[in-house]
Amino acid sequence: MSLVDAMILNWFSSAGGTGAPTTGTGVPSAVMRWAILVDVMYLRYCATAPGYFDNLKRIDSVSGTILHRGNDIVTEFPAQLHLSFLMYDLPCTNQLQQAGSRGYLTHADVSTMRLSFFWKHGMKLRPATGVVPKNFETRPVQPYAVDLAAELPERFEWIFEFDVPSAGVPVTDSLVVILRTPDGHIAARAAARM
Repeated sequence: MSLVDAMILNWFSSAGGTGAPTTGTGVPSAVMRWAILVDVMYLRYCATAPGYFDNLKRIDSVSGTILHRGNDIVTEFPAQLHLSFLMYDLPCTNQLQQAGSRGYLTHADVSTMRLSFFWKHGMKLRPATGVVPKNFETRPVQPYAVDLAAELPERFEWIFEFDVPSAGVPVTDSLVVILRTPDGHIAARAAARM
């Protein structure tokens, strides 16, 4: 277990605990965004860096992809990326009619998951080192049918943030995030590149 895994376990294990607020006044815009749907879980995350994505342009051609800002060619990520996650239940379409019969993410489920970060170049994965957890928050999700709230299972959304060192990482590499169950199975895996 990596240090990040241990810290995530400690954060997720504090059922109902909240960390510092994870959202400010507005949603930051970013070039790198991903969303994955896994059975009953939705995981969305966004990478930002102050000033780095401002006026950044991507040009795809037969000779490859070039990122530039004005007349400057951009070849590397900034020294650090700030990664924000949002995770919550999302039923598959075949489960929409049976709201009470399907499983929902609980504090116990989330507390046992392990999160790992990698940089991917071609087919090769290398661990992203020095990842620092920053904030964590658990929020209850209010049901649409307020009058039936007592009959419905309790639902939550989890918000967490990390700083990922990225100095010297080529912009052609992908950031890969893997969420594993306690038995090592992959619950979610997402890779994104610029």
